[in-house]
Amino acid sequence: METALLTALAEGAGGDLGRRAVEKLARAVGLGPGASAWEIAEAMTDPARREAVREWGEAVADLLAADPQGAGAVARAMERYAPGSGASWYDGDHADFRGGVFCARWSAYRS
Repeated sequence: METALLTALAEGAGGDLGRRAVEKLARAVGLGPGASAWEIAEAMTDPARREAVREWGEAVADLLAADPQGAGAVARAMERYAPGSGASWYDGDHADFRGGVFCARWSAYRS
C-alpha cells in the first residue's frame, strides 16, 4: 500500500501538495527528490527513520482528510497501481484516510 500511495502522489493524483509531500518524505529518509516510490518505500523500513515516517504519514492524512476530491483521486490512482489498496476501502468518504486502513498502516511507525 505504501508504494501505491507514494506512486499516486508522485504522479500528481494529490496535486502539487502531494508531489511535494513525496519529495519531503524522500529527503526525510535520506534520498533525493527524484527517488522512486519503490526506493522511498524501502528506505521507510529503516527503524532510524520511524519518527520521520510517522510524522509524514500524519501530515499526509491531514492533507487528504481536508480535500475529499483530492483524496478520492489519490484512492482511485492507488487502485490502478495496486488493486485493493485504495478505492476498495475508500468508499468515497475521505474520513477513511484519517481513521481507516491508511492510518492503521502508518501507525505501525509509532514507537
